[in-house]
Amino acid sequence: ALWACLIFLLSGATDVLDGYIARKYNMITNVGKVLDPLADKLMQITVFICLLVLEIIPMWIVILFAAKEILMILGSTYILKKKIKVVESKWYGKLCTAVFYTVKTVMMWVIAFLTVMTLALYTLDTLKAMKEKKQLSENR
Repeated sequence: ALWACLIFLLSGATDVLDGYIARKYNMITNVGKVLDPLADKLMQITVFICLLVLEIIPMWIVILFAAKEILMILGSTYILKKKIKVVESKWYGKLCTAVFYTVKTVMMWVIAFLTVMTLALYTLDTLKAMKEKKQLSENR
């Protein structure tokens, strides 16, 4: 879980850095306007599928998210092919992505903490049971 958290955080950090560099050095391109959100969405879909496999979220959430993203990807591709002005990211899209990264990062840390805590508690329970068994053996 820790590695997943670190990879996820690194992905988010490089995405922010990439956008900053593109804006600062005026390197924004129409292809970048399509590929950057596509990379974000692929990361998000990967997380949703992992959460689904772990049975943390229901299938309908994955379907809803995937349907929205597929429609946006198809729309972006159409706009790019027709050489229509590419719609840039809006504040509400960036907000959604930021909330997604924040919530998922917090969720991963909570899951990691609970995993370690559960392991520790099960270990203590096992040690206690072993000690009780040893005491019962000695009393016989």
